[in-house]
Amino acid sequence: MRIAIFHDFMENAGGSEKMMLQAAKEFRATIITTNVNYEAVKAMQIKGVEIIDLGRTPKHFILKHLVICAKFFLCDFRKDFDFFIFSGNRSIFAAYRHRPNFWYCNSPERSVFDLYEFYKKILPPHNRILFAASAVLFRLAYLGFAVPNVQHIIAN
Repeated sequence: MRIAIFHDFMENAGGSEKMMLQAAKEFRATIITTNVNYEAVKAMQIKGVEIIDLGRTPKHFILKHLVICAKFFLCDFRKDFDFFIFSGNRSIFAAYRHRPNFWYCNSPERSVFDLYEFYKKILPPHNRILFAASAVLFRLAYLGFAVPNVQHIIAN
């Protein structure tokens, strides 16, 4: 069985990145992600994992996450893999095309739900309107489209 693990981004040597690399090694899976920092991947010392990089995204916080969602929404790996695992809150935008699947959910997207007011307050005033608008759109797309296309959810 050919397995793909969609992971939001691989920018640093964090816990979720290390866990997904280890899972990919154990399942002989390929990781499909964005913003790959190959030095960080090397630092995690997990070898033999194939990574498909969907490319770079803007550095601006809001635009970055919207572009990541779009990259996952537009990709199509149905012919290449038999089963799909999602890790993160943006990768699940690929779920409508990629089945059978499950989502390993660390947490719902906190910046647009329970921590919305916190993030809005720390942004410069000129970014607050963009953040508010993008948060509404993200919530609608996330709850109305992305999450319903996930077949099973596993949470830690």
